Amino acid sequence: MSTKQKITVRIVGLVVVLIMTMGSVAAQQPSASPSPKKSESSDTPVESGEDAGDYTVISSVEFGYRGLSVDGDHNKYQSDLNYRTGPRLFDSSFLLRSRDGNGALFETLVANSTGWGADPQGNLRVSVEQPEWYRFDATYRRFKYFRFLNNFANPNWVFSPAQFSVPPRLTTGEHGQDTRINLGD
Repeated sequence: MSTKQKITVRIVGLVVVLIMTMGSVAAQQPSASPSPKKSESSDTPVESGEDAGDYTVISSVEFGYRGLSVDGDHNKYQSDLNYRTGPRLFDSSFLLRSRDGNGALFETLVANSTGWGADPQGNLRVSVEQPEWYRFDATYRRFKYFRFLNNFANPNWVFSPAQFSVPPRLTTGEHGQDTRINLGD
């Protein structure tokens, strides 16, 4: 196949993909939010969610998988972005609310999380409340920190490592780090 034919096939393929993408854009538009339903016996709106005993549950989970292909320097990629291949939890939320406002242990429980799995940072927030008695808020954060800065601190060490009293490590450079940090409130 000649170069001209390859270019033509690529352009036709690109146009087909573009048409398919534009055709699916209308299907991806969010629908209008429904107005709250009114109960038959009164004018108070009925809450959405699923019944779970004395509580109503509203939750969502968004997960996926990240593939990764690095054509250049893998250490430089990890220093800048540090994304890894594998399953990941983009976002999740969980709300458990007492239907009548008189929950046994708590009236509301909220849990939100984002960025777990192949992401370099993750966040989890939990809030539990019984308004007359207590309110508990907790946050847990995790960071994966990687740095390989062999040429930033001293670009000449690659050419003449003998000038250092302690030669730098070839795998991590002068200022290499691969650490995990966990924080909680």
